[in-house]
Amino acid sequence: MKINQLYERYSKHLFFTSLRITGNSALAEEAMQDAFIKYHLLKDKESIENPEAWLIKSAVRNSIDLIRKEQRGKRLQEEFAAEAAEPIYRDSDMPSAYGISDLLNQPNLIEEIKSAIAALPRAQRIAVSLRLLEGFDYEEIAQITGVEQKSIRSNYMRGRERIAQYLKSHRYGREQI
Repeated sequence: MKINQLYERYSKHLFFTSLRITGNSALAEEAMQDAFIKYHLLKDKESIENPEAWLIKSAVRNSIDLIRKEQRGKRLQEEFAAEAAEPIYRDSDMPSAYGISDLLNQPNLIEEIKSAIAALPRAQRIAVSLRLLEGFDYEEIAQITGVEQKSIRSNYMRGRERIAQYLKSHRYGREQI
């Protein structure tokens, strides 16, 4: 069956399945589209006995992955919003503090956090990325990297502090990291 025929036949079903999982029409649309793209790019489509089941399974997995990605972004914002809300300068011309809700509502915060992570030294960047973005615990990170848990914790804490300082200084237009 051609991809156009599959799309016409199963797109609504996949969309609504993904919508029930994600609760967001844009994410559901993305999950559905990704399923069709993956199917289209398969080299051995003929070996798939039930294309509908394959597409549904793919859309469900895509939906779950998109939710996880979105949750990582929210965790990232919440993780650093509280630390970035504390002022580092007490100049009279600057506000005394940002409210946490103000920081969470700023659209560029995730991009700023990603920039701060990218500017970290390698060991801190790895620890922060694997802990915050990927959700691994210290033991798993130690297994992945071959570094002791004690070092992972230390690098993670130092990295978090540097990110918070970056965000604070960035908010006040001061020198970064």
